[in-house]
Amino acid sequence: MTLFSNGMGLLVQMVSTVALARLLTPADFGVVTMVTTFSLLLVNFGVNGFTEAIIQREEIDHSLATNLFWINICAGILLTVGFAAAGSLMARFYGNASVEYIAVGISLTILITSTSVMHLALLMRAMHFSLVSTNDFLSRVVSVAVSVLLAWSGWGYWALVVGAIAQPLSQSIGAWILCS
Repeated sequence: MTLFSNGMGLLVQMVSTVALARLLTPADFGVVTMVTTFSLLLVNFGVNGFTEAIIQREEIDHSLATNLFWINICAGILLTVGFAAAGSLMARFYGNASVEYIAVGISLTILITSTSVMHLALLMRAMHFSLVSTNDFLSRVVSVAVSVLLAWSGWGYWALVVGAIAQPLSQSIGAWILCS
């Protein structure tokens, strides 16, 4: 199931890239990419670091899971605020004022991602890989749908920003539902 959903996710991503390339300008993609490059690094090194520890730990009780969840949320808040604050520095570095506002929007992905890390790790620990993959695939579909609809409506680069926010938001909602 995970191989299939990963393949389908790649297909959805390819189709969306073609659709968005017809609706947006290269400058729209470029200005968003300037920001997302750094946010993805923060998410991977700052927030997602707990996943492996949760999966590999021999025993996890409710108290430990709760503590790790809140530590992750606090780390997410700090990284979100730091990244949003760095938006003005990125804007000056690139010489593009819109980078600052994009950074504030994209910073929300860091906080939203931190709300699902514990839930996704617990699902993987319980070996519910197909559920995690399906949730990931569905969140990609939501992200693509949001981006394409907003681009079609004339939102420009904001279509990519809101689509980037929609992906972890829908993934977090799915993870919370699957864990309840």
